Amino acid sequence: MHGYNPATSYTTKAEIVINMPTTFAEIPFFRITVAFIAGIVFYQYAAEYDLSMYLVFAAIALVLGFIFHKKTGSVLLPAVVILGLTFIAAYLRADGLSNTDSSLHFTQLDCTQYLLEGKITEVNERERGMAIVVAIKNAGCESGSIRSEKYNRGNILITTRGKSRLTEWIPGTEVRFIADVREIAPPANPKAFDYKAFMARKRIYHRAFIAEEELEITNTNSNPLQRGLFVFRRGFIENLKNYTQKEHTAGILTGIVLGDKSLMDEDIHRAFRDVGAAHVLAVSGLHVGIVFSILFFGFKRLPDWATAILSLAGIWAFILLAGMPPSAMRAGTMFSLFSIGKLIKKRANPVNILSFCAVLHLFIEPQLVFDVGFQFSYLALLGIIIFFNKVNAVIPCPHPMLKIPRDLISLSVAAQLGVLPLSIYYFNQASPYFMLSSIFSVLGAYILLCGGLFVGLVGFALPPLAKLAGFILDWSAELLSACMLLFTELPGATVSEMYFSKATVIIIYFLIILFALIIYRRVKNYQPMLILGVAFFFFSGFSSNQQSMNSNAVYLYSSGRALLIDVFSPGQAKTIYCENLNDQSEQFAARANRIAYRTKHREQKRIKTDSLSNLHIIRGTTADIIISSYNAFPESLIEKQERPFHMVFTHFSRLEEKYQSLLCEREILSITSAAGNSFSMSRTLEQLAEQEKITFNNTFRNYHSIKNF
Repeated sequence: MHGYNPATSYTTKAEIVINMPTTFAEIPFFRITVAFIAGIVFYQYAAEYDLSMYLVFAAIALVLGFIFHKKTGSVLLPAVVILGLTFIAAYLRADGLSNTDSSLHFTQLDCTQYLLEGKITEVNERERGMAIVVAIKNAGCESGSIRSEKYNRGNILITTRGKSRLTEWIPGTEVRFIADVREIAPPANPKAFDYKAFMARKRIYHRAFIAEEELEITNTNSNPLQRGLFVFRRGFIENLKNYTQKEHTAGILTGIVLGDKSLMDEDIHRAFRDVGAAHVLAVSGLHVGIVFSILFFGFKRLPDWATAILSLAGIWAFILLAGMPPSAMRAGTMFSLFSIGKLIKKRANPVNILSFCAVLHLFIEPQLVFDVGFQFSYLALLGIIIFFNKVNAVIPCPHPMLKIPRDLISLSVAAQLGVLPLSIYYFNQASPYFMLSSIFSVLGAYILLCGGLFVGLVGFALPPLAKLAGFILDWSAELLSACMLLFTELPGATVSEMYFSKATVIIIYFLIILFALIIYRRVKNYQPMLILGVAFFFFSGFSSNQQSMNSNAVYLYSSGRALLIDVFSPGQAKTIYCENLNDQSEQFAARANRIAYRTKHREQKRIKTDSLSNLHIIRGTTADIIISSYNAFPESLIEKQERPFHMVFTHFSRLEEKYQSLLCEREILSITSAAGNSFSMSRTLEQLAEQEKITFNNTFRNYHSIKNF
């Protein structure tokens, strides 16, 4: 639901959204896009082998083959050459950007502390401070002077405590600071959100924590347009706060109008997520479509060229106000191309337009192909393009008043066909009420977006009028949030703990593509492919389920100073935890991994570890795991232990030398320092592991797993 608005359907639907191709020859850019994406993905997995030179030779061979293809008489050769060159170009583009990142990055200086100069590119307000992204211009070691002739590339994430200088941190401002630079850490627990990879897609690999007063401003006039836009945006948000009265209205408005959810109540935000309506809280094609429809109808009495220019100027002004989120920029690019095509009397196929936009954005930043927002945006649009007309045709509309609800339902179903498998893969949940919630959420978004823009803009010049509109928005936002909360109370509002493997997702999309080809009568003998696809789907799900349900694995999670261990065995799941573990920490550390191991389908048991139950033994097929806690070393057990074993210590302050000697006499496979150990205890265990040349793990920084033991 990221690029189409039902309000535009009456004038532009036939021209913009629903023209399906009659043959694949009509969508050459689609094939080029697939080849380009394949090249980027191939680079991601083959970068370590440095294949660039080989691919350059392959490109030369393809060009020579294309030049002499007439002599061979091959019809397919030109297509193979073009797609092959596209694949190679994507690989080399991704490789070139990555090499530039690494070879000229400021961390090549290898300093203990860095003296850095750069320009603020992004500012995010957090609960206790600020998160500021700085693009480095000059870099040097703290002991020397700033040097700019080399190693002056890269971005860094600066986190500060306090917000006393909030108004000073504006994109475009140049700053200087001394920082102890660290790499952004990978996820500490299995299958958790990978913040390191998320930031890497923005070309940000390092972070630093500094005090506000240590960030020195050197220039505030480097980009007056960017600075002015940021100040205007802040004033716009203040207008939304000042001219609405109800507690949660400003948070809902900033979420829908600007995609900023920092002011939003967490319960309301969760309700939108749980019922499948979270897309209205991220500025995307839906929002751009709403703004475009308002402007289009507002200017439709003008000449076509004036309508197009003013409408496009309006949607790009809105995109700038919203902070230029990638999904909105993609939608803005598509609307621009559609409008230009209409002006020059060229009716472009929407799949071609969509594919061209994808290649354009991926050429600028190849890492976008792994971005969740990028994937959702394009798959939702593709779903709408392919399935909207077909879904709309099967839903009866006995009265014209029901046309808009029917269009909204069709829109939701079409978009969900594009994104639902991916949504389950990433978020492990879905709502059976997404069609109903979409009707209310999209209509609510239309009203609140229009009203929010009105209040935010009019508030600068006509406060009384803005206050009156704010009163209406208060009740509109209250009604929308009440609807979303009501949906969460319905039986089975959210189906959670769903799990799809990558193979399952690929098979589902194969079946969706096959379904599209069938309903558009592109294939005749589809029965064998359909049977094969369904068979693979069930086999993939069954094998994945059996593999996880019948596996033996122990996970020691990284959960601060609280012990948390999951023991998975065929049909069973046992959790060992300590009394100071809270529910929030447990869910944060273990939820995603438990979903993957189908914990809800297992017999579950929970064991609290305290000073009275300080020893646990997990028997495996070839080895054991001994978990000892609260300074109670199991001396007699270790003396009798004949099988190899893994040793886990938790809540220990020290380990006596005689116990260390005893461990050295046994066949110990690994030592793990789990939660609650003192620093000296962890250091002792690490030295013992080094002495015995065995694996040492410390769950303070990262989880540890033991499988098939």
